[in-house]
Amino acid sequence: MEHVTRFNTEVNSATLPPMRLTFFQSPHTKRPLIGMPYTLYADGRELGRGVTDDKGEIEIVHEEHIEKYEIRFVNGLNYEIPMIESFEKESNNDELMNEGFYQYDETNHQSVLDIAKVYDALVKGLIK
Repeated sequence: MEHVTRFNTEVNSATLPPMRLTFFQSPHTKRPLIGMPYTLYADGRELGRGVTDDKGEIEIVHEEHIEKYEIRFVNGLNYEIPMIESFEKESNNDELMNEGFYQYDETNHQSVLDIAKVYDALVKGLIK
């Protein structure tokens, strides 16, 4: 047998941990959605099928250049998860989005932002 030299290979690419999403039986409970069959799609292409685990979780290994994931449960519930590559340029939007206030209606951009600002001020006023 010839002499084999071991060497280390350095990979210069970013690897992210898998996304873990937790689903609950309803918005009003902390009970996990256990054993629910689902189909996972990436940009409309089926990636696989599975069931939620004993914590109601699904693990997604993110692939580069995927713009949107979709989870379709057999009970009819669908969730779309957009992948955002960069932050919005308007700092006012970034601050609100980082606090969980997302804009869904692109046709009525300003009024949605105004509503988010009012709600943000209201919540901050209650937590003083």
